[in-house]
Amino acid sequence: FQAEDGIRDVERSRGLGDVYKRQMYVCVCKKVTETDLKNSLNKSDGNLHACQKSLGFSTKCGRCKPSVETLLKRIQTRK
Repeated sequence: FQAEDGIRDVERSRGLGDVYKRQMYVCVCKKVTETDLKNSLNKSDGNLHACQKSLGFSTKCGRCKPSVETLLKRIQTRK
């Protein structure tokens, strides 16, 4: 990849998919990322209500609730 200023990346780009995986927003309204949720779940021993209270997700429009529940299930099955 060559940028407009002529500087080339040293490493080959892995594409935007890798960036979005690291920056995945679970709740856009409250700007809660997947990493934020994982960290909060670890601190609260998997208590979703405590995470919701501390991060504030699913309190505005509620569209993130299914994503949060899916992520919670995925995290719990890995333990």
